[in-house]
Amino acid sequence: MPAKHPTSPGLLARHEVEAAVREAVRSAGVVDIHTHVYEGRFGALLLRGVDELVTYHYLIAEAMRVTGMNPKRYYKMPRKRRAELIWDELFVKRSPVSEASRGVVTCAQAYGLDPRRDGLTGMRKFFRGLTPEKHIDLVFETAGMEAVVMTNDPFNDAERSVWLKRGPRDGRFLSALRIDPLVTDLPGASKKLRSWGYDVAGDFSGKSASELGRFVSDCIKRMKARYAAMSFTPDF
Repeated sequence: MPAKHPTSPGLLARHEVEAAVREAVRSAGVVDIHTHVYEGRFGALLLRGVDELVTYHYLIAEAMRVTGMNPKRYYKMPRKRRAELIWDELFVKRSPVSEASRGVVTCAQAYGLDPRRDGLTGMRKFFRGLTPEKHIDLVFETAGMEAVVMTNDPFNDAERSVWLKRGPRDGRFLSALRIDPLVTDLPGASKKLRSWGYDVAGDFSGKSASELGRFVSDCIKRMKARYAAMSFTPDF
């Protein structure tokens, strides 16, 4: 006869494993290492609300496919009308079965909303009732987030002005330094860099190498950046 395994007081019975795993996952803190959100002090750069959620670029592409609409016509619409078009096409006329559309439904349900009951109008009302600070707190609490990493563009004038103020930071928002222009458009980037006191030439001559290093180093110190990021087009 096969030998019996000794029973350990630390082992779970088979029927207890699923519940234990679900609880471990539910209670684990999450750090999202790549986002396009901002902490509250960045003001209008923090995109939030259901209209921003529904006009996510995956959903825009999906809506363009099912309607055959010219994207140029779509982008001429105000944001509110864009959201209404996508909601009508992907959530009313059709079942939200894609990953992107199911993500919207999941978010709504996590906030206690019912997309069929509340619709776009009801969800707009819910988000209008949240200050940016309350909205951020609710997102972190609902998603079990400990921290997120922003994507920070040192060449964005609105963003740069916030960094230069050196105000108090929300420790839940970490920084990543996006440096695409230094590679994809050095002639254009060099004009801004020279206006900021960095002796960088568009053709990478002279002191450009050391000055670019100084610029990146200054950005890392100012932002406390955790990593650098670059995105390139297919023809790079």
